[in-house]
Amino acid sequence: MAFHDEGDGARAAGAAGAAGAAGAEGLGLVQARLLRSLVSVLRGVSRARDEAEYFEGSAEALRLAAAFIQESRPGGGGRDSGGAPLGLQALEYALDALQGRMDGSGVARYDN
Repeated sequence: MAFHDEGDGARAAGAAGAAGAAGAEGLGLVQARLLRSLVSVLRGVSRARDEAEYFEGSAEALRLAAAFIQESRPGGGGRDSGGAPLGLQALEYALDALQGRMDGSGVARYDN
């Protein structure tokens, strides 16, 4: 199920405007598209009407954020000095930090 509906012209235009306001003008084409999609999905999550929509949208938002991170490489390089992909390393670091925050702050964990 696709969470965001790009067919709604007003919603798509609003997402594009929000992405532009978020600094998308300095990004590459793929990054700008990912950012617009992420903003659209986050809007949907904030307006979710039921639990399934909320959970699916949340998962889609994290997927889009991960894709954006993998497309954003510091200095244009894709690998560290040892040959490991920087995008993957950044995601692993972010997931570890997120897990630590969830464990430390009492945020509910759902092991499905």
